[in-house]
Amino acid sequence: MDPFTTNGIDAAMRRVQIPAKAPCPIEVATSWSLIHHQLMRIRMARLGLVLILIAALLWLPLCVPSSAQTDLVGEVRAQLAQNSFPAAEAELRSYKAQHGVSPEYLEALSWMARGAASTKQWDQAAAYALSLIHI
Repeated sequence: MDPFTTNGIDAAMRRVQIPAKAPCPIEVATSWSLIHHQLMRIRMARLGLVLILIAALLWLPLCVPSSAQTDLVGEVRAQLAQNSFPAAEAELRSYKAQHGVSPEYLEALSWMARGAASTKQWDQAAAYALSLIHI
C-alpha cells in the first residue's frame, strides 16, 4: 500500500483513534490571544520608556541653571568688547578653577581667540586656538 495515496491516508487515519473532545479542566487562551497580550505588554513597556525619557528631557534643563551657562560667555564677550584681555583671561581662569573644563568654558575660550583675531593679535589668537585643540 502506497502511503501517499488517498486510500493509504484513510487507512492510517482509521488506525489512530482520537477522542472527539479531550476534557480540559482549565480554559486555555488561543494562540492569537497570547500573541496579542504579549504585543500589548511590549507596546506598554515602550510607551513607559518613552514617557520616562520625555520627563527626563523636560526635567534636565531645570537642573542646570541657565544663568551659569551664559554668564561666562557674556562676561568674556563684554570684556573683549572693551579690549580688556587680562580681565577676560582672569574670568576664564577663575571659572576653570571652580567648574573645570566645560562647554561654556570652551565657548568663552573660542571667543578669546576671535577677540584676539579681531584686534589682529595673530600670535595670541593662534595660542588660544591651540589651547582649544589641546583640551
